Amino acid sequence: NISICENDSVVLPNGVVLTNAGQYSYLFTATTGCDSTVIINLNVDTIPVLVVSSDTSICHGQMTTLSASGALNYLWQSSDNSFSLNTSNITIQADSSIAVYVTGTAGSCSATDTIQLIVAPRPDIQIVPSSLTICEGDTVQLNASGADSYVWFPSATLSCDTCQNP
Repeated sequence: NISICENDSVVLPNGVVLTNAGQYSYLFTATTGCDSTVIINLNVDTIPVLVVSSDTSICHGQMTTLSASGALNYLWQSSDNSFSLNTSNITIQADSSIAVYVTGTAGSCSATDTIQLIVAPRPDIQIVPSSLTICEGDTVQLNASGADSYVWFPSATLSCDTCQNP
């Protein structure tokens, strides 16, 4: 039995090219004059069509799940060689942006796709003043920098809990 992927072929010693599934016979003749007939069962496997998660952005320290379907078996690998897993879904956490490769196999055929995992760095938050002693009833304005948005808590006594400078 021989298995090939669709669009592949097998070439017999006499130059005959086989591309379709089926049973074929080939007559071998030895230099001694003895003949031998070989029966070839040719299977043509379908190349899997992978459906995978799209490129994904996460924050540093965050976990995400990536999935694949369309094949029978899966192998996930990372561009930094930090993992190699055999499953249809993976949950990963990365410290920096990486490419994630998934290879799906069905029979003798395989297909590979790549997912870009973009890891955003942690913001470097600065708060001024960083420490302060004030008297009861006094007010002070806090000034934050280093992020795109802010949520302050506890927020009960702040002028604004989502602004940069409450």
